[in-house]
Amino acid sequence: NMSKDSIERAVKKASGSESENYDEIRYEGYGPGGVAILVEGTTDSDLDKGPGHYASTVIPGQIGDFAIAGHRVGKGEPFLNLDQLVPGDAVVVQTASRWYVYRVLGDVKTGNLSVRDSEGVPGREIVSPAATSAIAPVPDHVGLRPTRALMTMTTCHPKYTAEKRMIVHAVLARGLKVVPGARPKELGGSQ
Repeated sequence: NMSKDSIERAVKKASGSESENYDEIRYEGYGPGGVAILVEGTTDSDLDKGPGHYASTVIPGQIGDFAIAGHRVGKGEPFLNLDQLVPGDAVVVQTASRWYVYRVLGDVKTGNLSVRDSEGVPGREIVSPAATSAIAPVPDHVGLRPTRALMTMTTCHPKYTAEKRMIVHAVLARGLKVVPGARPKELGGSQ
């Protein structure tokens, strides 16, 4: 099991920066302000602070699945409106020195989130809490070698229950260097 600040150290090591404590996740057209702090770990106490990184998954931008869990109701409700994301929506992750823009999978033309791509990964699925294959390096395909940088967001479903899990998958569209005062175009900036 990785320590609580291991993603922080890993991101600093990968980026060559020692300045930021946590990553931020921002959503295009989603949620009030759409900013949530990402913490390492998915225990109840971790999730009380904000969305948590599944320590067994890769850090942002790497080949494989960068998977995070967040509360849908209460604790700041970071994933309250996760069900409103549609195929092609941007999910932007900021590390100490890089922005990573992921795009929600599914059929952009029809808006169908359940359509699986060429590797069999859908934009959204509802699974049992025991279905850990949803955060595999290639989601839903345990043992398959990853070839892309993916992001998976998990939360409870339906709202106010913990019966099932809503899973949203996205693929890395682009990465860019953090420039002070500049933001990616997906967040209304010029980068």
